[in-house]
Amino acid sequence: MWIVQALPRQGFFICGQSNRTAKQEEAYTMRIDKYLKVSRLVKRRTLAKEVCEHGHVAVNGKVVKPGYEVSVGDALELRLPSGVRRVVIEKILENVPAKAAAEMYREV
Repeated sequence: MWIVQALPRQGFFICGQSNRTAKQEEAYTMRIDKYLKVSRLVKRRTLAKEVCEHGHVAVNGKVVKPGYEVSVGDALELRLPSGVRRVVIEKILENVPAKAAAEMYREV
């Protein structure tokens, strides 16, 4: 993965290559709506945003908005028409193949 840094005063870019691939990039926090989409707990990010806005998502017992930042170890409770799902966040990754998405959380 390439790293590009803009230096506006000098008028040029510094480019370099990271020793980590995009799949290995692990974030420390992520917005709850994005996490729900990336982990495949909810099908689309817009749907995840709506679920949060209507108060159907709680993190550590507190109802949260779509912009709430979650981290590893947080307990999520999703109240969906299909039922209530309770999970604990195990990993936070930016991009995950569909087969590996279930590794991002643990059912409680």
